[in-house]
Amino acid sequence: MTLPGSDVLVSAHELSAPQRLALEACVIAASNLSTAEGEARAKLDVLLESHGRYLRAHGPGAGALRFGAFRRGLSGPLEELLPGGRVPKDLQGLTLLDAEGRASAALLQLAFEELPLRSASGLDVDVQHLRSVMRAVSKYRPGTPLARLSPEIVQHSLVMALMAAGQEQYVAGRERLILAPVQKRRAVARLPQVLRQLCVYTEIPADRSFLGWCARCPFCQWTMHAFPDRDGGATFRCAWQEHRDRGAEFGMLITNARPHLTFSGELRVNLPQPLLAEEHLALSYGLWLWITLPGLFEVALRDKLLGLGADVELWPFGDAYDLHVSKGGQTWRLDAKVWKDTHGLAESLRAKETSVPRMFIVIPDHLKSYVGLLEGIVGPLGWHVLTEGQLLAQVAAA
Repeated sequence: MTLPGSDVLVSAHELSAPQRLALEACVIAASNLSTAEGEARAKLDVLLESHGRYLRAHGPGAGALRFGAFRRGLSGPLEELLPGGRVPKDLQGLTLLDAEGRASAALLQLAFEELPLRSASGLDVDVQHLRSVMRAVSKYRPGTPLARLSPEIVQHSLVMALMAAGQEQYVAGRERLILAPVQKRRAVARLPQVLRQLCVYTEIPADRSFLGWCARCPFCQWTMHAFPDRDGGATFRCAWQEHRDRGAEFGMLITNARPHLTFSGELRVNLPQPLLAEEHLALSYGLWLWITLPGLFEVALRDKLLGLGADVELWPFGDAYDLHVSKGGQTWRLDAKVWKDTHGLAESLRAKETSVPRMFIVIPDHLKSYVGLLEGIVGPLGWHVLTEGQLLAQVAAA
């Protein structure tokens, strides 16, 4: 399984050590403020501790904000909270909390993908959910601090539980999480036992519904975030920037107790049908980010290869890699990657085990400019990098 690159973190590796310390403090404080969980005194203690870390990151006489201004600043531009020097362009203009004090998409991505939140008492519900999933499959003992919630942990959690049910159940269960990240309650009740035990489908939170209604992104089918406006309606946007760029942004008005969705921009895609939030359950943010998004590329690639007459097996040999493809006496062992953060991708490939020979790393065509960089990393392992188009051409010619 592959972690898709974050729109927020494509340049996070460029932060200086003081900037990263300040960013961690801000993310912990914002996570704490954005949730109703936790006892008031404990939440205040976390905020004070976070402010202390923020002050230490800035150093004496560096113009750090006092506590009240620091708290208000969590709803302002992120670069105004970080100490000295240049802030990467991709982080400029982001806010951790919206005007109503709710977690922004940037905060969720930073909390999940990059920063340790081991000292935050009021973590986002999705983080709490992932910890309960991990405990359910016994990878970690209850109460074990997690320095970082990584894609490998989520993958291990699901692989351990699903593989115990056999390869066929594993493939079917994982494909369901990819293609159906939102389910009706009664459908969830009929899921295979292993998925019900993991509780992968949860209540749709308030920030992804408006007056009891939600809507699915036409590309990933996950519930979009809802942003109420001053006119009594709301704007629904997918949390994934690439999908927003393709038109996954809509307006919603409710008249006579019925919702009506409209297009917000110039792009016209399939207009989603409004759904009653109370009648549906959805994957948590982390499972959507780490299972659904990369899986869409893997499943679509499988379908295209089948259309070329190839034999294709998804996640073979205990998920040793993503696709095993055979045609005309030739074999391709494929690991599909959809990261936008090529530096993060490079680091993950350097750490990858070399137990699978003659592996092909396949990336979307729009990342073709990085083929040379990635070849330099995986070449010594005996692996090669192909764009999706190059792979399909090879299989078609076999």
